[in-house]
Amino acid sequence: MQYQFDGGAMGNCRVEFRTAGKHGFAAPKIFQIACLESLSTPVYTFRFTNNVIAGATSSEFTNATLCRIAIAQFLLLSGRDQAGATHILDTTIPPFEGPVLNAKGVILTVSRLHSPRGMARVAEFPATQTGSGQPG
Repeated sequence: MQYQFDGGAMGNCRVEFRTAGKHGFAAPKIFQIACLESLSTPVYTFRFTNNVIAGATSSEFTNATLCRIAIAQFLLLSGRDQAGATHILDTTIPPFEGPVLNAKGVILTVSRLHSPRGMARVAEFPATQTGSGQPG
């Protein structure tokens, strides 16, 4: 998935988001960010691997939140000769709050990418009635 955002003095920038797994829930998640103003602009790579054991935490970052954190970390690192290396995504950095748009101009919100694992995966069914099996 590719998104664009305004990098301030750096101009328009692009973030390319890749993840393992069919629905984007698997780790690691890779974010590659570059400015679009110059073809010689270096690419910054951020990697996220969730090292939390399943069930040990009550919350998990959404893909959209991780994307916005990668952008914020990019804006902090850019111009400091940190390009080319793969950086570990620092989830303590507050997410980027500006608009992040896809190719069709749709803004990336928390609900635009997949929600965290485990959420909304279990459908709630009404209690089944005992007896003939016919609704009553």
